[in-house]
Amino acid sequence: MLKKFQKEYEIYWKKGEELTGADYQLNMLYTMRDRRLGKEEMEVTERAAGSDFREEKGDEISVYTGTEEIEKRIVRFGHTLYKRTEKVNSSYIMKDGLVRTYRRADNFDGKPGQYIRTASEAAVVVAAVLFAAIFGISDAFSERMLHFVISLFLATIPTAIVVYLLVLKAKTGQKQREEREKAEAQRVKNYFREHNIPVVYEEVLGEMSVQIGIIQYAKDEKEIKAFHVADVKKVLKNYSKVVDYSISPVNFSEYHKEGIAEYLPAEVLVYQLKSNGKTLVPKKEKVQVTMKRKGGDWQLFEYRVVK
Repeated sequence: MLKKFQKEYEIYWKKGEELTGADYQLNMLYTMRDRRLGKEEMEVTERAAGSDFREEKGDEISVYTGTEEIEKRIVRFGHTLYKRTEKVNSSYIMKDGLVRTYRRADNFDGKPGQYIRTASEAAVVVAAVLFAAIFGISDAFSERMLHFVISLFLATIPTAIVVYLLVLKAKTGQKQREEREKAEAQRVKNYFREHNIPVVYEEVLGEMSVQIGIIQYAKDEKEIKAFHVADVKKVLKNYSKVVDYSISPVNFSEYHKEGIAEYLPAEVLVYQLKSNGKTLVPKKEKVQVTMKRKGGDWQLFEYRVVK
């Protein structure tokens, strides 16, 4: 698994370096995801086709933020259930020459593929109606086939226009979402600086994203015991068919300390792709989380589904 991870994400690590800071939870996450996909008889391939990062140096860490072009495909029995290529916002943090956290903001909703599938089915139905309404039933098989092809052609043109408009709308919404994410990230980082809150935005968000993913792919309470999940049995049941996820937006609440422990609550929108046995269905839900740090890395301390 480690070699697979290094191969898929070698663009983020200098050649020859060993993964020590980010590898444990990230490899756990991808191992759990592969287990879930295997159970659903699916497999995922993803590749970074290009990236553009900038470095921001701190006292002890370097924060790299930017965009990367990701190609992702989910396949079942040779049939592509999900395929997408897009530019996403990403970040990783290096400390002592090693990657400590990594976060890639997968921004999917599953709709473009869903639009095309639905439209294809609709086109066949419309074609059948047009065939019956315009041409009626012909005795000759060749004439029936010709008339059906004409009906299908007539149905496909408006259907293709509708699909194009829906996909264009989805892409526009996606771009607007990315812009909102950037603006919100900058607002939160400015808030942390202005109030001297010792929190690195990319670090806490990277830890949160990975640990929420572990909850998405968990098979039993033991795997998520440390995260204090509310209604854990219900969550495990509802997440049993999740094969991919992303989080956004993240709205942080008031940072506070209790002794040496630091707490940072947040409300998060979690996007999911769930298997129904035949295809992938997009879902989303709102959750409340609390991140906690006590002299080490940030840990997901509470997780509660609210909507």
